[in-house]
Amino acid sequence: MPVQPLRVFISYAHESDALRQSVGALAEYLRQKGLYVLTDHPYEHRAPREGWRAWMQHGIEDTDCVLIVCTPVYKASFEKRDSEQPGGYGRTWEGALISQQLYESKLQNDRFIPILPDGGAPNDVPAVLRDHSNLLYFPSQQERIFRAIVDDIPDPNAGVQPYRRRPPGLLIAEDARLAPNLSDVYGRDTEIAQVVAFLNGAESAAQVVAQVTGTGGIGKTEVCKRALRQWLHQNPGSRAFWVGVPDGATPEACADAIARALGYEGLESIERLLPLLKPGIYYLDNLESLDSPDGNALLRRLQQVGGVRLLASSRARLSALGKPIEIEALPIDAAVSTFQDAWTGHPTEAADTPQLRAFLQQDLSCHPLSIVLVAALGHWKPLSTLMQDWRAKGTALAHSESDPTRRGSLPVSLRLTSDALAQRHHGALPLWTAAALFPDGIDQPALEWLYLTTPKINDEALRLLTQHRVLSREGERYAMLAPLARFALDQAHQHTNGFDWAAIRGALLLFFIGLVRAADSIASTDTTLAARRALIDRFSALHRFLLELCREETPDADALATFQSGLRNHYQFSATLGREIAEAIEKKLAQSPRHSRSRADTLKSLGDLERRLGMVEKAQERYEMALQLFQKEQDDLGRANTLQSLGDLEAMTNHPATAEKRYRDALQLYEREQDPVGLIKTCISMALLNHFFGPQGQPPHSAEQWYAQALAIAQHTGVAYYIQYVEEVGRQLFDR
Repeated sequence: MPVQPLRVFISYAHESDALRQSVGALAEYLRQKGLYVLTDHPYEHRAPREGWRAWMQHGIEDTDCVLIVCTPVYKASFEKRDSEQPGGYGRTWEGALISQQLYESKLQNDRFIPILPDGGAPNDVPAVLRDHSNLLYFPSQQERIFRAIVDDIPDPNAGVQPYRRRPPGLLIAEDARLAPNLSDVYGRDTEIAQVVAFLNGAESAAQVVAQVTGTGGIGKTEVCKRALRQWLHQNPGSRAFWVGVPDGATPEACADAIARALGYEGLESIERLLPLLKPGIYYLDNLESLDSPDGNALLRRLQQVGGVRLLASSRARLSALGKPIEIEALPIDAAVSTFQDAWTGHPTEAADTPQLRAFLQQDLSCHPLSIVLVAALGHWKPLSTLMQDWRAKGTALAHSESDPTRRGSLPVSLRLTSDALAQRHHGALPLWTAAALFPDGIDQPALEWLYLTTPKINDEALRLLTQHRVLSREGERYAMLAPLARFALDQAHQHTNGFDWAAIRGALLLFFIGLVRAADSIASTDTTLAARRALIDRFSALHRFLLELCREETPDADALATFQSGLRNHYQFSATLGREIAEAIEKKLAQSPRHSRSRADTLKSLGDLERRLGMVEKAQERYEMALQLFQKEQDDLGRANTLQSLGDLEAMTNHPATAEKRYRDALQLYEREQDPVGLIKTCISMALLNHFFGPQGQPPHSAEQWYAQALAIAQHTGVAYYIQYVEEVGRQLFDR
């Protein structure tokens, strides 16, 4: 079938013979290029058969492209500015047809191309066409004009994979989180195959969950990592999320971890998580803390979301997850290979001998983490000496802990590792303890702070911890397995085996207080925003540090009160972790009558968090307790803040009359205390209440009146932040 040539129409003004000849030459050039060109040149002596108006209309409407020769004369006719001048009927008609098509297409144009004769000016292009002008001149740029007609605009992004913000938890086969701790995973082929079989199951299959269980350090995570890596290689583009559940996490903290893996921060409740879930595999690591009625209830709810499948690893068997894939001790051949892979001494010492097999099987119980820790000591002592030391340590530990079977090999290996580190460097155990407080891995700024404030801690201590496989480098952070972190923190609080909580407590207390204070500002400067980001990034570490601080036999109530003061505006960074922090602080402050005011403030913070998490009755209880304490302390500002929050709670639960009473009581106290911030917030709350529920109280004021009062107070302060806050509310409420 013959290819139809492109049809081109040239519209121009008959203002001179020179221009007419130049247009004719352009038409001929384009014909030689293979285009079908329509101009009025053939009709010098006789009009077209269909008449001039129809011929011009067909040329404008039925061709692939219209070249518009722009001159001052043509522009005047096109824009209807020459109505008093004689002639120009043809170009006026063509201009009207072009204008109508542009009007009907809402100025979307790929047919009408303005061109200029050599020497023409850009202003000669009619205004409506200037957006479509590339300043093409003829005859000097005839080739450009031809290319403008025939070329498709190349897409510079053709074939480029579109970039989308990758959720933090989304995995790919080569993800560093799936890399094995050693060069290979030995003796787990059956377990890995079982996990891969689950991963290969259809989303509609009955089995939407699999759990991998076993003792701490037995290799559950390594099995899941290998299976996920293998499955993602086989199924590129499949969706799998890594969810690192914090040690000891509550159901709310687990839900928050899932939301963060999806890229959402500040999850307000478990209910809010469910609509955020995307179809795919969710690998939940370190899940044993959910072995509770509430934890199992959460897991069952997750399984009910269409397309969501759970792969979990846990030391405990969770009833909500069905029959487990049990990870037992390594087969002896795999144990030998694991030891040889991890051995850091002379290679000949790790030869496969009956003595080595007996040690791995009878003493180390073929426990992978225990094997790896002992093998990492090879650069320190010969294997024969290590065997003797391990057995002596194991016998002593079994006697002291009534474990004659010595099956708990991991504590012995941990003790042997800690002894070696303590002998080799005085800063190793303090750094081990400090790093255990960072669930997401300790970062460089935290390390530099420890180097500066704790002289024992330095790069050599870090190198030794990495060499002994206590820490592993993950990007810019140094991470630690949960069993190692639990061991260090427990030992540190007991002040045993060289660990000492006091050795790092002071330095990290100052580190975290500095972090909180730097972020505690209403200003939105670059410095403050960076400080808030730093606090958010380390919130899980702050959470763990404060919980450990509350574990002390005699907690430092002054320090806890200081943290409460700085954190009350930042708990919302992570409502679930924030609630756990505030709850722990409140329990300790309750034991210190001197800190009754701080305890009241903590109760108020807890109420705010629990209101946000949908725990209405609990929030009400916290607020009422806070009110009593503020009353006892004669703290009217604290009372006003709590009444304002109670009003918000009543409004949230559809009790506008009670909410209005709380707000008015708060306003009286704010006025007495001359607190403009409280007045602004409460007036805004009244505006919102009256906007959604109608005028309340006596005398009733409209939402507009309350808003105007808030704006007047904000303007009187002269603080731009308050004015912008009120004006933003006004835009949302009244479309201002």
